[in-house]
Amino acid sequence: MTTDEKKTILLVEDEPFIAMAQSKAIKRFGYEVITTESGEKAVTIASTDLSISLILMDIDLGKGIDGTEAARRILEKRCLPIVFLTSHIEREMVEKVRHITRYGYIIKNSGNFVLQSSIEMAFELFDAHTGLKEREEKLIRADTDMKATLAAIPDLMFEVDREGRIYDYRAPTYSNLYAPPETFMGRRMSEVLPPDAAEVIDKALADAAQKGWHTGSVYSLDLPDGKKWFEMSIAEKRDRISGNTRFVVLARDVTDRIKAGEALKESEWRTKIISELTTDYIFVVDIQPDGGLKLRWASDNMSLATGRTVDDIPGPEEWNKTIHPGDRALFAEFMKKMLQSDESGTFECRSIRKSGTERWIRIFANPKKSSEGSLSMVGAVKDITESKRAEISLRDSEEKYRILVENINVGIFQSTFDGKFLSVNSAIAQMAGYENIEQFMAMPAGNLYADAVDRVSFIADLNAKGHVRNREVKSVRKDGMHYWISLNAVILKSSDGNPVSILGSVMDITERRLMEEVLRWSEDKNRSFIQSAMDGFFQVDMKGGLLQVNEAFSKMSGYSEYELLKMSINDLEAVETRKDTRNHIQIIISMGSDRFESRHRRKDGTLYDVEISARHLPGQNGSIVGFIRDITERKKIEALLRESEEQFRNIFERSPMGMSIVGADLRFLQVNDSYCEMLGYDEEELCRLTIKDVTLPDRINRDIESIRKLYLGELPIYHTEKQYIKKDGALVWGSLTVSKMADNRGNFLYYFAMVENIAGRKIAEDRVLALLHEKEMLLKEVHHRIKNNMNVIENILSMQEDSIMDHAALQSIQTARSRIQSMGILYDKLYRADNYREIPINEYLNDLADEIISMFPDHGKIKIEKSFDDIILHARLIFPLGIIVNELLTNIMKHAFAGRKKGLIRIIGSKNGNMVSLTIHDNGVGIPEGYQIDDLKGFGLVLVDSLARQVNGTFRIERGDGTSCILEFEA
Repeated sequence: MTTDEKKTILLVEDEPFIAMAQSKAIKRFGYEVITTESGEKAVTIASTDLSISLILMDIDLGKGIDGTEAARRILEKRCLPIVFLTSHIEREMVEKVRHITRYGYIIKNSGNFVLQSSIEMAFELFDAHTGLKEREEKLIRADTDMKATLAAIPDLMFEVDREGRIYDYRAPTYSNLYAPPETFMGRRMSEVLPPDAAEVIDKALADAAQKGWHTGSVYSLDLPDGKKWFEMSIAEKRDRISGNTRFVVLARDVTDRIKAGEALKESEWRTKIISELTTDYIFVVDIQPDGGLKLRWASDNMSLATGRTVDDIPGPEEWNKTIHPGDRALFAEFMKKMLQSDESGTFECRSIRKSGTERWIRIFANPKKSSEGSLSMVGAVKDITESKRAEISLRDSEEKYRILVENINVGIFQSTFDGKFLSVNSAIAQMAGYENIEQFMAMPAGNLYADAVDRVSFIADLNAKGHVRNREVKSVRKDGMHYWISLNAVILKSSDGNPVSILGSVMDITERRLMEEVLRWSEDKNRSFIQSAMDGFFQVDMKGGLLQVNEAFSKMSGYSEYELLKMSINDLEAVETRKDTRNHIQIIISMGSDRFESRHRRKDGTLYDVEISARHLPGQNGSIVGFIRDITERKKIEALLRESEEQFRNIFERSPMGMSIVGADLRFLQVNDSYCEMLGYDEEELCRLTIKDVTLPDRINRDIESIRKLYLGELPIYHTEKQYIKKDGALVWGSLTVSKMADNRGNFLYYFAMVENIAGRKIAEDRVLALLHEKEMLLKEVHHRIKNNMNVIENILSMQEDSIMDHAALQSIQTARSRIQSMGILYDKLYRADNYREIPINEYLNDLADEIISMFPDHGKIKIEKSFDDIILHARLIFPLGIIVNELLTNIMKHAFAGRKKGLIRIIGSKNGNMVSLTIHDNGVGIPEGYQIDDLKGFGLVLVDSLARQVNGTFRIERGDGTSCILEFEA
């Protein structure tokens, strides 16, 4: 390892000698070392010194925060590998660091080989983890981009194979889906759609399979919110790795366009009737399943012509009653032929008015089949009674009725100049709303005019010119309603040339005037629609010259309307040449319409993609109209979508981590090669299985319950480690992470699962656990041997006592044996306890006091009372505390009760906050008067005072009813 390659390790150890030894060993491994003794300093150094590559951390660091808390604080600020280096192997200690991200757990004094190997392994694991995390972040970003792109597409999108089997879908709203998503994934279109829609889609797929693409096919579906139409665009998608061919189907909702087309056709048909016929009224009837006719709509003057309203004809029976009984059979046959031929026709028959009068009518009707398949008929009715009567009486009428016959389709009148009718026909009487001629003739001629000024002007023009032609005036019916008439009149003169009377004709032009108003309204509405449309509108002549454009076209191209009307479509085209445009115009003329994409050039020279829908309008000169839509953004989105799909596919297929897409039924929908390699299956085999088939039986219920919570939103993500069943029956460990994928409305789509093969890590963990168990057994054996050695020493001293005659030497030997016995009791407690670090004070001092007092021959006359609060102390405090108690009790037993028959010793342990107080009181002879306490300190008390300072405490002796020895320290 060169100097440039050296890595720096932060060593955190509160024992100076251990830190020096470890630092020296680590430097021999080729690393730089920085040492510190506290957790707080470790956090500061790790946060500021960016050269540090790894941290070796002792768990127990004395005062202040321990190693686990220091590790947490460091990891909040930096991502570093941390290896715990400690002499503690207790279960509680292992559990304490389990949830901290770590890269090793080394027992102190394990040897330099273990230390070096653990450091190198930690660096390798950290590098692997860092690379994996970067790949996961890239995958998440790609997945987010893909979802955002898909969410921006308003159309339905399906991925299917040639048989129409659905592998994936995307729907901005479920209202356009014929079936719930969970019922059609993996099934064919023909299994979830009506036969007629499935047939259209199958033909479109066949075309796409042959050409690689398909556009223009339309199918309809009966959905809960009504019938809708969808236009398809299909593109072939071939998997370069597997060679499988699938198709991406985009279905656009074109319901509004279809309905608008039908409404336009019906409007044009009505306009045609209005413009080509002068009728009494117009009607629309629905053809019932049994062939009956139900009136849906009629123009307002139907009540004037028949005496009936739409409400008077609620059903087929009432409609039939309007036809004369003698003509009903012929009328039914006429209707039948029209429906069979699907062609318009005319029929003349007798009609019965509401009043019972009989009139001849001519019916002009056209059958129509709606997109929903229902039949209806649009028609007009003309009263031809007068014409029929003229035909019947033509053979024997007089000459004066010849004029009436010639003008039979209009009202005829003869009047004087002062406004008295001399003769009229019934048409004019009926036109004015009178039931008979007599009633009409009793009315002054001036009553025909809604405005008296029109009568005066009429007479003036007649006198001046001798005739009036096509004068349109507003007239008044008997019921006071206004209607429009066209008036023609001449002056009849006597043989001597004097004016005698006025002969005239009247034609009801109310429908025509109404039609003109309707046409004007329709033109205004169409003009408003075109101008307000978001898409550009254009009209061009047969050479491509622009005749009409709307504001949207102008904004789209950057030219003003005035500039565009002096240009041709080729001035905007960036793809088609003039020859191409001429050929395209011929295609539109021959096919009637076309829909295609191209590219145009704006005034500023920039290019933009367009979608054009054009239709040929036949006529004397002919023209082409259409709408143009700027699809530049859509094209960009499509390109981004393709790129995102490619990125996601590459990540999914090439990831070293196992990935799968799982349906609501827990069946695998898609898996990558890493997943297959981990379990030993190929993709086709796995896609026939569910997660239950690769999970151990005792884990299935736990996994299903967690996935249920994930589905309900109770878990944001599901992570676990489990064993998988491979194809050959072997087991493999995997780290599983599952997330729920939903659309922008929160509706479930599928589960996305990632599995990391952790078989190697599990083997390493098992090895570490076995090593920990072995170290734990070894530590217990060490404690056991130490305790045995102490027992040996104690026994040797005990045997030595028997051979010592000197009393002072004997007391020294007994004191030493007492101290060793105190340490032996502590080791016995540690050996038997599950927790080697902390011991309750009452368990230790109870036995220790009894053992110490029992060593003295006269211990029977001494009563001992013990009282301890619930105090738990660290082993570092217990050791000096035991020695202190041993020294004090030994001193009491030697001196306090000399010359007395009995005595009392009280041992009291209490705790107030963090302060612990240990009081040993005896009611013995006490300290003689005149002696200072400092003068009493022999070796034992010197040892007690020294140990009190070691535990950062204070020790004092008080007189009063004996002697009290008080030790106070902070726990």
